[in-house]
Amino acid sequence: LITRTGSRYAPAAVCADLGAIESAPSPCVLLGKPCDIAAAQKARKLRPDLDRNLGLTISIFCAGTPSTRGTLELMKRLGVDASDVRDLRYRGHGWPGMTGVNLKSSDNGRRVEMTYQEAWDTILTKHRPFRCHICPDGTGEFADLACGDPWYRPIEPGERGETLIVVRSERGRDLLRRAMSAGYIEASPRPIDVLPRSQIGLMRRRRVVLPKIYALRLFRLAYPRF
Repeated sequence: LITRTGSRYAPAAVCADLGAIESAPSPCVLLGKPCDIAAAQKARKLRPDLDRNLGLTISIFCAGTPSTRGTLELMKRLGVDASDVRDLRYRGHGWPGMTGVNLKSSDNGRRVEMTYQEAWDTILTKHRPFRCHICPDGTGEFADLACGDPWYRPIEPGERGETLIVVRSERGRDLLRRAMSAGYIEASPRPIDVLPRSQIGLMRRRRVVLPKIYALRLFRLAYPRF
């Protein structure tokens, strides 16, 4: 699991194989974007085996999922050939860390980087699909637990970073407390206003979603129902 950690800014069909949860021998954890969790919660109402085996749902905070074109544009902006990329990190090794690639053609491990903020604000965010622009749920409101960045204060140099955990169900509360008691997680409570202050962009998007949905309904186009 540790070797697989990291961010992947590309489409992922999390709900494409819910049947694997239905046929599992014991309850499973589903980790996904807010839209994935909302879809799974709707599906479990129609599928008893899924409902029985969906033991815990965890959502990340999400500002949208860029297409793979966003990553190719990122490579172009960095001035590297995509075929020469040994590995890519959108963020990490810091909070949030740098966006950068290591090159296959470099014997000395040369790394090409830009700030994460520049990568997201000027490149990746421009390649989100329309569905992401009309999503009212950026903080996993239908999950048992939701996790994301607490951007409510300045980041100190060299800070390792923290994760904001939002408990959204009693099941999530129980699992979190057990994980803390077992020593897997270190956490301490924060005031409830930390959530909106941590994700101002998601709050701003939520405020402008309703007029967009009304417009889609007016023209009899598809729109998300929550």
